[in-house]
Amino acid sequence: MGRGKAPRELPNIDFDSLPHLLNEFQCALITGISVAFLRLSRSEGPREGRTPGPPLVRIDGRIRYPKEDVAKWVRELPRRVAV
Repeated sequence: MGRGKAPRELPNIDFDSLPHLLNEFQCALITGISVAFLRLSRSEGPREGRTPGPPLVRIDGRIRYPKEDVAKWVRELPRRVAV
């Protein structure tokens, strides 16, 4: 795997054993997206032509991603077909 490239397969993670509120590293790990994408989507907000980031909550200045909301976000992402 080259530097900066996403892994081809997601790690085998027991979803039920994860905490209810995920930090950005846990969210990136289970979704296969980068921490940089999470940070960019948070700072820039929704933009036309870009995939929106997963739902998040702020608790005492810390960013957390509700596990069930992230799972729903992944299921509802539009699927693109390679041509």
